[in-house]
Amino acid sequence: MAYKIISFAMAPLLLTQGYFVRKNTLELPEAEGERAGIAGSGQKKLRLMILGDSAAAGVGVANQSQALAGQILQNLTPDFSTHWQLIAASGASTDSTISTLTELPAKEFDVVMISLGVNDVTANTSMRRCQQDHSKLVALLKKKFAAKSIIFSAIPPMHLFPALPQPLRWYLGARARRLNNKLSQWLDRQKDCLLLKARVEVNPELIAEDGFHPGEKYYAWWGQQAARVIQQQASEIIARQ
Repeated sequence: MAYKIISFAMAPLLLTQGYFVRKNTLELPEAEGERAGIAGSGQKKLRLMILGDSAAAGVGVANQSQALAGQILQNLTPDFSTHWQLIAASGASTDSTISTLTELPAKEFDVVMISLGVNDVTANTSMRRCQQDHSKLVALLKKKFAAKSIIFSAIPPMHLFPALPQPLRWYLGARARRLNNKLSQWLDRQKDCLLLKARVEVNPELIAEDGFHPGEKYYAWWGQQAARVIQQQASEIIARQ
């Protein structure tokens, strides 16, 4: 209740700060490089989709080899032959991602790694709408893309993003935590779905020059953590076959 009252009272300031952040924050491009292919020569075959927003698209680094997809593949290479595809775009929300997937041809994937939520937070999407969108997304991935395991990456600690002034930083950070908590509780009740926790501390050397997106060192850490969970899920999938 206190959060809602304070947020309402500060609404004019928050809107003003949001406008100036969007206007003045350095706009970085998505990482260059391949967005689909086969990586590694391991005996285990893995079909992997990496799905999401600007962070999934590699904003903050120059090439996909440095970004989330490249770091995941690098860590999977010794054990797997990974047939992978990256579907990501700057500004993507959960709702817009559902629309994108709806228009793509059906294709089977073993594991889907998802980076979404920051744009849901900044758009002030309601918790109820976010939960509805998560449900639609999971259903679509399982039905159309035969996803056997779906991994959501938690929203990073937005209250630590240097590009955001106070109190906007506090407000978006609080919304991000609420959405992470709701998502975690919901995923606990879903079959073959789980949440990859975000890094709890973010120092300047982990953030890109825009003060908002991951830098190369954060992508390296994130990719390593994601690959570990993907490997566990893939091994369980193979054992069930």
